Amino acid sequence: MLRGHRRAARLTLEQLAERSGVSARTLSDIERGRSKGPQHRTVTALADALALAGDARRQLVELARDGRLRDHWTRPAGLCELPRPVDDFTGRAAELAWIGELVDAESAPGAGLVGLITGSGGMGKTTLAIRAAHLLQPKFPGGVFFVDLLGMSPQPAAAADALWLLLRALGVQDEQIPADVPARASVYRSLLRDRHALVVLDNAGSEDQVRPLLPGAGAGRALITAKRLLAGLEGVRRLPLAPLPLPEAVELLTGILGQRAAGDDEAALIQLAEFCDGMPLALRIIGNRLVSRPGWDAAELAARLAPAPGNNGRT
Repeated sequence: MLRGHRRAARLTLEQLAERSGVSARTLSDIERGRSKGPQHRTVTALADALALAGDARRQLVELARDGRLRDHWTRPAGLCELPRPVDDFTGRAAELAWIGELVDAESAPGAGLVGLITGSGGMGKTTLAIRAAHLLQPKFPGGVFFVDLLGMSPQPAAAADALWLLLRALGVQDEQIPADVPARASVYRSLLRDRHALVVLDNAGSEDQVRPLLPGAGAGRALITAKRLLAGLEGVRRLPLAPLPLPEAVELLTGILGQRAAGDDEAALIQLAEFCDGMPLALRIIGNRLVSRPGWDAAELAARLAPAPGNNGRT
């Protein structure tokens, strides 16, 4: 339909791209059926550039809407699904606000908007990214996708395999996925250019692993978590994750303990939180240890963990 309207207007792809502000490649993808559900703003820009009105305009807009719905319902189940958030998530208001501002920002010419969350193991990078992704889901009608890159494992995920998963989750059939990494990355970027989607790349191990997985300029966004700084990764916005402040650490520990926290001494809970140095994973281990041992109380565990007399270090 788009090709017919363009030819009726006696416009080349390049001329329509110039009039509408939609890239010639996007137009080509739509006309060849590779993009069957372009975003509403893209379609309205094309309709304006083609001076479509009445039934012709409505049919073009409805066809794109139907394509988006088909894409939603034919997405392969179980691929790149976002994990559920933890129920007792605590704090990180400033960090969540930073991520929210990131996804709303305008991307630089030729580059996509990418956030990189770094911090030591147990600092809660993945938990924060998952929490943010769930909160931001309404802003991403094109989907929220999650891939564990296994960056710190003996066998990190290969970029080619991660791209295959993402392309399948984005609705590309097996036989349409190119064999080599550069071609897969090109198709991936073209899909994200006009698709309001968020990709969470968890546990990245190196720049080479993650670079082919970054979106180009356009509507797509990416959020990366990594223990390493990935200093060689260009064009990303960085969020170093610090330990939780003591009040939030105590709040998290109390949330993990649930109802049984009411029977524990508040001073002992504060002491346990101090022992954990604001590390969410350590707080979770301490909390789960208490929950799994109903006969213990916080004061007893704090006494077990306290430094021996004359020892200034932690046990």
